Amino acid sequence: MLGSRTDLFERRDNVLERNSAAAGNPMTSRSCLFVSVIVASTVLPVLLNGRQPQSAAKAPGSAHVRLSRPEAASLAREAREEVKVDLPAGIELTLWASEQLVNDPVAIDIDPAGAAYVTSTARNNLPLDIRGHEDWMATVHTLRSVDDLRAFYRREMAPERSEENEWIQDLNLDGSRDIRDLAELKERVIRVRDTDDDGLADTADTVAEGFNESPVWDVLGGVLHHEGDLIVGVPPGVYRLRDLNKDGRVDEQITISEGYNTHPAFGGHGISGVMVGPDGRLYWEVGDMGLHVVDKTGRRWSYPNQGAVLRSELDGSNFEVFATGIRNLQEFAFDEHANLISVDNDGDHQGETERLVYLPYGSDSGWRSNWQYGKYTDPRNNRYNVWMDEQMFKPRHAGQSSHILPPVAPWHAGPSGMAYNPGTALSDDWQRHFFVSSFPGSADNARVYAFTLKEQGAGFAMDTESVLLRGILVVGMTIGPDGALYLTDWITGWDSKNNGRVWKLDGSTAAALPIRKEVRTLLREDFARRTAGKVGSLLRHADMRVRQKAQFELVRRGDVATLVDTARDPAHPLARLHGLWGVAQLARRETRHASHIVPFLTDDDSEVRAQAARMLGDVRYGPAADALMPLLKDPAPRVRFFAAEALGRLAHEPAMTPLLEMLAENGGSDVYLRHAGSLALASVGDGDRLGSLSTHRSPAVRTAAVIALRRMRHAGVARFLADEDDAIVTDAARAINDDGSIPAAVPQLAALLGKATVANEPLLRRAINANLRVGTAEAVERLAAFAAEESRLDELRAEAIAALGVWPSPSPMDRVDGFYLDAVDVSSHAAPTASSPAGATVSSRAGSAASSPVGPTQASGDSARKTSGLAAARLAVQRLLGSASNGSAAAQSTTVRVAITEAAGLLELEAASPALLAQLESDPAPSVRLASLQALQALKVENMNELMDTALADTDPDVRRAALAVLPELPISAAAKVEHLSAIVRSGSIEEQQGALELLGSLKTPESRRLLGSYLDDLSAGTMAPELQIDLVEAVQEDDSKALVGRIDAYVTARNADTVVAGFREGLLVGGDARRGRRLFLANAAAECTRCHAIQGRGTDVGPELTEIGSALSREELLDALIAPNSRIASGFGLVGITLESGERIGGVLHEESDADVTILVGDPPTERRVSKADIAERTDPVSAMPPLGLTLAPRDVRDLVAFLATLK
Repeated sequence: MLGSRTDLFERRDNVLERNSAAAGNPMTSRSCLFVSVIVASTVLPVLLNGRQPQSAAKAPGSAHVRLSRPEAASLAREAREEVKVDLPAGIELTLWASEQLVNDPVAIDIDPAGAAYVTSTARNNLPLDIRGHEDWMATVHTLRSVDDLRAFYRREMAPERSEENEWIQDLNLDGSRDIRDLAELKERVIRVRDTDDDGLADTADTVAEGFNESPVWDVLGGVLHHEGDLIVGVPPGVYRLRDLNKDGRVDEQITISEGYNTHPAFGGHGISGVMVGPDGRLYWEVGDMGLHVVDKTGRRWSYPNQGAVLRSELDGSNFEVFATGIRNLQEFAFDEHANLISVDNDGDHQGETERLVYLPYGSDSGWRSNWQYGKYTDPRNNRYNVWMDEQMFKPRHAGQSSHILPPVAPWHAGPSGMAYNPGTALSDDWQRHFFVSSFPGSADNARVYAFTLKEQGAGFAMDTESVLLRGILVVGMTIGPDGALYLTDWITGWDSKNNGRVWKLDGSTAAALPIRKEVRTLLREDFARRTAGKVGSLLRHADMRVRQKAQFELVRRGDVATLVDTARDPAHPLARLHGLWGVAQLARRETRHASHIVPFLTDDDSEVRAQAARMLGDVRYGPAADALMPLLKDPAPRVRFFAAEALGRLAHEPAMTPLLEMLAENGGSDVYLRHAGSLALASVGDGDRLGSLSTHRSPAVRTAAVIALRRMRHAGVARFLADEDDAIVTDAARAINDDGSIPAAVPQLAALLGKATVANEPLLRRAINANLRVGTAEAVERLAAFAAEESRLDELRAEAIAALGVWPSPSPMDRVDGFYLDAVDVSSHAAPTASSPAGATVSSRAGSAASSPVGPTQASGDSARKTSGLAAARLAVQRLLGSASNGSAAAQSTTVRVAITEAAGLLELEAASPALLAQLESDPAPSVRLASLQALQALKVENMNELMDTALADTDPDVRRAALAVLPELPISAAAKVEHLSAIVRSGSIEEQQGALELLGSLKTPESRRLLGSYLDDLSAGTMAPELQIDLVEAVQEDDSKALVGRIDAYVTARNADTVVAGFREGLLVGGDARRGRRLFLANAAAECTRCHAIQGRGTDVGPELTEIGSALSREELLDALIAPNSRIASGFGLVGITLESGERIGGVLHEESDADVTILVGDPPTERRVSKADIAERTDPVSAMPPLGLTLAPRDVRDLVAFLATLK
């Protein structure tokens, strides 16, 4: 049975489930266009001859697997010989756990005894990735809680909708495609052990299984072994798992925190990075699937459009959102000074990069899910992207929004697992290094990077970077008690496949070092048996894990004296910090203990002063406030930073003046000091005083005031719209407009439009949007006057006109940042009375804010928008159209004329018909003629037949094709319409014939079906032009006649093809639209070509550069590269292993290949080695990171991509 358009392309006998593409992380399917493509036409197809076989030895979820010592050793040896990796000198790689023991591994943690706990996922195959559901995008951000999402899924995947939900695989085989099928996909935690201590894992037990009650349960992305229990992160929550009867299986699940996964998002953007921080609290991360948490006190924390780092006590109490504005960290790490460092995945936009980030308390890294989907598929909205167009993803630069903490540095593609050297791992060469994996979907190009940071002011800068490992597709990582780095290996691709491994990376001689054995012993030891002095001495240990364990033991005992004494000892700087952190842990239980920290505010060591201030703020110890204030003038930036943070956490009102002095002294040069100062000002919460700072002499102070007022959602920020500094005015406009806006300040932002001093695009777009939201006749006049200003940028004039065009019914999603607005109109809003962080709702009690889906509402029934505003908008567009018709200089821009024309159609401006018809007949710009045709069609003018004839005679193919859309509205019979289309198919251009077939499929009449049947006859007879075959297939699919669909199936079967793509190969090679293919390449969310490829330097280098690919490959080869990516591996993008007849093994990067021999780059630096194929006994070839695009794109899309790529010469 022929199903949806995508099913047409991917139909397989074994029913392949379509998996939506997702970016920058291993739990999602990212369709990098040519990660594996292209050498010469002589390259033979690559056979997957066992390089990474799916294990048949263990079924998913086997409760217990045991390998003998010879079996484990043999598997480890074979696996190591099989993989070809690059390693630095002194580092070795060994297989620790084979695919017989683990499958589809994600996160890993290792207990003190050496047992590994590995999470195994099947739910990254959930077909819920937002990119596979464009019909959800317009309303997805109306969902603000897990309850909203659960109800949404129940509606969308109800059993009664089975027939239309062909995207759901019938996994439970009950004959219905519905929500119940997704419960078949389960998550697992597998305990993997080396029971004979030979260095190889030999036993695996599934200790927990399930997490599949509903589709809101997602990938089990985080695991932590803690005091005999497991703590796991799996949306919608973080849970403690207990084995009460000690039978090796979890039998109790306790909720620590719940409320994660508020709306459909990119797959794999869930919970990960579960760990205990140096302060003894539990930390975890959630991606931009969002959160809506009600904590144990009843307080509501709602950040539905962004990811965050969260923390709480181990029982879930004392919960707080630590850092926000995150897209998808995957994992993070603390260094020895408790700095939280991570790498965030990018948003898959062309030219964007991943980001290395330092995340202090209260930071906002800037990301919102509405930067990626929502308004961009709404025809009433625009394509302006704040994240990209305002370059928020880059390290600090002029003009960047001041409310975010920008990244430290750009980073490599697909960051996933992350760890920090605790002090004794690997070897001395890797001290103070962070380790991060890069997950490009293919092992050949996957890497583990190592880097160090250096302090720069109150923040950090990149110091050193190197590659620790290349050739293993690492998802998660952790440092084991033995000091080795353990890596979970996804092996290849993106989807779950019942395969996986765990590798061990270590220094060649490090394992035998005495310190390693000592650490392993100490981590297993029960410190409760030690005296206080002996525990205290371990606070000075070289390994931070030992220090932290000693710290926690002293906290457990309540031994404040030992902790304080250690903190006083200047001989051991790191031990001092653990002493302070331990005292702060006790102070969170009993505030009086915080008094012991106060004297350290005057310590000679600046890091001790900084950490003392940090901890006093962390426990909110009010009596320390006066002692903290002098530190705002400390010579060390980190001390000033944490002093400001602490005073903010104390909401200490007397600190405002010294905070302002610190900010003025900083002058905006250190963004971290600006962050801490503005956060403190917002926490003090005196909005009126902050507003009065609009006249302060220091631009840095005024900027900080704007940031603080933004955090408070305070309308006083409008006072800064009159600032003499454009950057401050722009930040004020951002504060007023973005993240749902400050409604009471929107009218003042609207009044700013048209003032001569206002020039930059971010500011003007927000002022234009503000006028649309105000909705009055006066706002119309401002927009019209701006649109008529010839000196303004054409794109901004067009945006003002577009705002007039949607006046009667604006998009519910903000025209600047895409935030879904509860109310578009603002004219009746009063000033806000509550404060909350930007883009969030934080309320004191759970019942104080609505959590149900919301939609656009108007301010009142007699809204000015519906009365005087609408009339004024129509009049304004009529005047602008008149100016264009009269040849006014202000309307000479094609962009502006198109905008005026489209607005006339949207506003149903009947008086505009003569001018529009004149444009259709004679305007020199095809885009204007096309817009005129569409506007006239919207107006339903009487002479539609003449209109179509005029458009069909146009010289531009797009106009001619669009003319066919007029046909259904003509007052003629169905038979006459079909005859008209038949004539076009007989004699029109290829573009017109394709458009006629597209329209024919939409008629669904007996006459149209007979004509389609005749074209199927031509197809069977071999007389249907290849350029039209895909259009015929899509027309049949759109018609959805069982008889016609059956004929397509029969045609595919008769050609011995098992997929539609194989059956219609010729139709994919010709007839494509190269212009549309280019748009697909650059912007299509399912293809994501620029996520891995570049054209003329635009894009990334995960896969080959494609600037001249049309010269290197024929259309047939281009098609193969798209639909069968493993058939060719590009030179330099695949590691190949060869065993010669002599027994010699060679591993390296495939460089060239011919019928007779293979050339491989081996060694470092690489040198060429040519090998005769006659001498090869066995060969292990690369595997593509790219899934076949036939699984994610419609046939027409593939055809258009082939057409575009063929032009790249």
